[in-house]
Amino acid sequence: MIIDNLIAATYNTYAKTGDNSPYLKTTAYVATCLNVVLFFSIFCIKSIFNIDLSAGVIFLLITLTFVTILIVLLKYYTRERLSRIVADFDKKKRGQRMLWGAFALIIFIVPIILIAIMARKGG
Repeated sequence: MIIDNLIAATYNTYAKTGDNSPYLKTTAYVATCLNVVLFFSIFCIKSIFNIDLSAGVIFLLITLTFVTILIVLLKYYTRERLSRIVADFDKKKRGQRMLWGAFALIIFIVPIILIAIMARKGG
């Protein structure tokens, strides 16, 4: 599953830095990534269909979805489940793990860049 690998790659990154709470930071990072992708999707739909959404509505929508996604991730990915996912992830080849680590960065950065480009063009 994509989110499992994303979470495992992010968890390993935070764990390597000696972080005291990689579980919470991993969950928050993945929730942020999913929220950025959702915001990009909303921005595309808004641009394509010329839907006029106020900044307040978008802010409220993004805030509520972030909190909802974070709660769902925290409930579903318990520490025990995360330990199993990370153990399975660590069995993968090093190249695969590195690709998932790169994907964890790309899924966050690319939508932000695309949103900036689209907004600059007046989308």
